[in-house]
This record gives sequence, structure tokens and C-alpha cells, in this order.
Amino acid sequence: MPKRKIDYLSMAMKYYPEMKKKVSEAGLDIHKRDLLPFMDIFKAIMNEAYDKGYKDGKDARK
Repeated sequence: MPKRKIDYLSMAMKYYPEMKKKVSEAGLDIHKRDLLPFMDIFKAIMNEAYDKGYKDGKDARK
């Protein structure tokens, strides 16, 4: 797995307790394994954001 994806997963897990608390307060019961399909979406969003930021940074240097 590329380092960037591992970093994104680490970031997501860092905020998991906060998210779980808010989900629980909303009356929902979600386990980590239930979130895996959403992690693929999260990784796609983060990859796109990274690529856009990289491109914007390169364009700003011109």
C-alpha cells in the first residue's frame, strides 16, 4: 500500500473516537468494519485533493 494511503488511514483512525462518539450521540451503532467501504471513498477524495494541491502549488510557482 502506498505511503500516502497509509497516512490517510492513520489520519482517519486518529479521528475515529470523535466520530464514533458523534455517531453514538445520533443514536447509530457503527463498528470500524462497517466503515471500510467509506474509507475507499475517503481515500479517493484525499488523493484527488492531494493531486489538486500539488498541481496548484506547481502552477503558483510559475
